[in-house]
Amino acid sequence: MGFTWYSGPASSFPPMSTWKDFETIFNLNKAEMLQTGDSGEDVGRIWNAVLEAAKLGVEERVIFCIIMQESTGNVGVGTPNDMDNNPTGGLMQAEESPAFPGQHNLSQVCPPPE
Repeated sequence: MGFTWYSGPASSFPPMSTWKDFETIFNLNKAEMLQTGDSGEDVGRIWNAVLEAAKLGVEERVIFCIIMQESTGNVGVGTPNDMDNNPTGGLMQAEESPAFPGQHNLSQVCPPPE
């Protein structure tokens, strides 16, 4: 899958109507998520979580692209520290987010504490 680099003001970017839809972007990235050790169930849970989070008003494609940028969709991604030495965990590598390094196939409803 090829990418085009855009930068500058919003007027330099193509209109959202020309972007690939969420399902296409997700499906194009499935193989990469599975290479991290994610199971098919983990990938399905990411799909569900993105759709649920988008109900709060953030575009599905934006949420998913942040996940892919920060963790490659790896539900068991490690927990690094930010520049203030605070742990940043989870799929979006966010401060104070729960993380489950090295773990896969956890329940979407209530994963066990780290």
